[in-house]
Amino acid sequence: MVSSLINAYILLTTMAIILIVISYRQGNHVEGLKEAKNLFINVLPMLVCAFVIVGFISVLIPRELLQNLLGAEAGLKGIAIGTVIGALFQADLLLSCLSLTPFLEIRFLSGPL
Repeated sequence: MVSSLINAYILLTTMAIILIVISYRQGNHVEGLKEAKNLFINVLPMLVCAFVIVGFISVLIPRELLQNLLGAEAGLKGIAIGTVIGALFQADLLLSCLSLTPFLEIRFLSGPL
């Protein structure tokens, strides 16, 4: 578990450095860092709330109950429950990502296909 997290940190850090170097060479690194700061500020409150919710769920709902509802022994019932919960969170994620649509259209969809 720890080694996979370290690998993920190394990969993400490497990608960030490469992108910063590329954008620096193109002269738009300041704009990229400002955009990253704005995204971070917009996402930070949701992350804090998510961590608080997960923390309270882990304290209030017994681990055995979660394993019975969502674990391997739950079978199709666990898959159904997980699907419903995932769909609810995806709907919320989709609504929150709609604010990124203009950014995506301008940055990625305006070029040749």
